[in-house]
Amino acid sequence: MNFQQQAELYLAIGKIDRAISLCEEFLAQHPNSAEACKTLGKALQAAGKLEDARYWYKVAIANKPDFAEAFANLGTLCATLEQWHEAISCYQKAISLQPEFAGFYRNLSRIFFPSWQSPGSCRLPVSSPDAGTQ
Repeated sequence: MNFQQQAELYLAIGKIDRAISLCEEFLAQHPNSAEACKTLGKALQAAGKLEDARYWYKVAIANKPDFAEAFANLGTLCATLEQWHEAISCYQKAISLQPEFAGFYRNLSRIFFPSWQSPGSCRLPVSSPDAGTQ
């Protein structure tokens, strides 16, 4: 079992602290591993350490600017914090990098239409195409 599989297994069974420790140990030897940075961000987010998670998602993106999954995870974190515009930007970037992945579109749509709202309502003001014209 490789590092990534082991860390994901720890997360899946709720051993978040162990996943964090494993990621930190791996990053001590592989500081430029975007995948490890993303996984550490995911573990920290699961632990409720949202600002630390944000930092590691951004490090993952800095190490691998075309890392769609890291952008999507950062988008999810921003949505959790109700930072809607940043969340939208992150999801749009993830979609531009990996347009075939349906999950990115689903997460983006949840910002505009949360499951508890009807499709006619939206969290953000949306301008109609002819807004401001007469």
